[in-house]
Amino acid sequence: MTQNIPAAAYSYGRTAANGAIQVDDDFLPALRGELRKRVFTQMSRNDETLGALRTLITAIMLTVPWEVDPNETDKSQEYSKLIEDIVIKNMGDPEDPYVGCTFNDFLQNTYSTFEWGYSVFDVWTYKRQDGHIGIKEMVLIGQNSVEDWEVDEFGRATAVNQFVPVVGITKTITRDRYVHFLNQNNCGSPEGESMYRYAYKPWYYKKRLQEIEAIQAERGTGMPLLYVDAQLAIDAESSNTETANNAKALLGQYTRMLRDVRQNKESGLLIFASPYESTDAATGRTTFSTMRTAEFEFATPSASNAVDLDKVIRRYDIGMARTVLADFLFLGTSGSGGNRSLSDNSTSLFLKGVQAKLENIASTLNRQLIPMIFKLNGWPLDKLPSLRVGTAMKESLTTLGAYVRDLAGAGALTPDEALEEFLRSEGGLPGQSSELKRGSLPELSVDDINNTGAED
Repeated sequence: MTQNIPAAAYSYGRTAANGAIQVDDDFLPALRGELRKRVFTQMSRNDETLGALRTLITAIMLTVPWEVDPNETDKSQEYSKLIEDIVIKNMGDPEDPYVGCTFNDFLQNTYSTFEWGYSVFDVWTYKRQDGHIGIKEMVLIGQNSVEDWEVDEFGRATAVNQFVPVVGITKTITRDRYVHFLNQNNCGSPEGESMYRYAYKPWYYKKRLQEIEAIQAERGTGMPLLYVDAQLAIDAESSNTETANNAKALLGQYTRMLRDVRQNKESGLLIFASPYESTDAATGRTTFSTMRTAEFEFATPSASNAVDLDKVIRRYDIGMARTVLADFLFLGTSGSGGNRSLSDNSTSLFLKGVQAKLENIASTLNRQLIPMIFKLNGWPLDKLPSLRVGTAMKESLTTLGAYVRDLAGAGALTPDEALEEFLRSEGGLPGQSSELKRGSLPELSVDDINNTGAED
């Protein structure tokens, strides 16, 4: 039986130069190369809806617990405890307490994976006091600074080249020292596919409609019109240089008025205009009309053609939120109220999406970071533990209470200490007292028993 050998490179779009590649696989020119970096930076840093999603998803990620499951061959659980200490509990050099070095800081930075489609973390290490190699910091390589990728013959990334503008040099970070996350696979591309790719169209139109709305507010919700004497256009083409220059200067002044008119504390126009005059050919008498040679006004659209920009912008906002299953954020914002069951279902879908993202992060750490730590410390690879992320799903207390009550009523569930501890935790209640446990009430003394009987 012959071995199957890959016959072609992966099929993502790319341009190659000097042995390195740049991802170039989107049909929209605005989402390629440097333009793509500018667009995603604007979306992630300059939009209130996407900013709220970042805050919400990050907050959920930080509240989910992480645990380490030992390998079956690690009977003493020595290595699982070391990984838990190095990665989760004590990431960062205690002798160099620089900000942004903890596991929670790392989790917050992984959100950029969803924004850009990928993220690369350079793993900085140090020697701990116990002699083991620990993680000093998981340093995010800013996606804006990624210049290109070095790949093998099958298009798989072997190194990332980072341009450092401060010193004007390019640094190469090889795959054996970084952890590479993908938001969603895209034909083997090292840059994956961004969560914002699906939100680009509503974001694009929303941004422009907001600009139009602001211009309308400045200009008085209408289109400025300026009526001037048609003779100016004729004079501007005159063979008389002085006449043509004067007419062009006046036309330029009128054009700037239309462009720059604003409703603010300095609003106002000064227009030098004379009334139209006419000369009787027979008598030579000159008369003046009531119309001036220049008139300014705002033209407002008719009610039938008016567009409610606020409604349209809200629709695009909801469209962006819908791309990440977060449209529940806008329930009730239109003034019509919200639907409780619809909100619960939408929230549940959103949390499932966040859970999937966390599972993807855990899977990447298990495949790349944990083996890296084992190799650096010379530990046996057959004892690799695995990181496990808790659940982001939380049932409502009403639903949970009804579920437990029904099971207990049917005899399918017997309350015990573990169940009580879980229910107390879900409800935010304090834990059991160490002095009083279920089924272990203190016994009355003989004197107390006698006294009780005497009272009866």
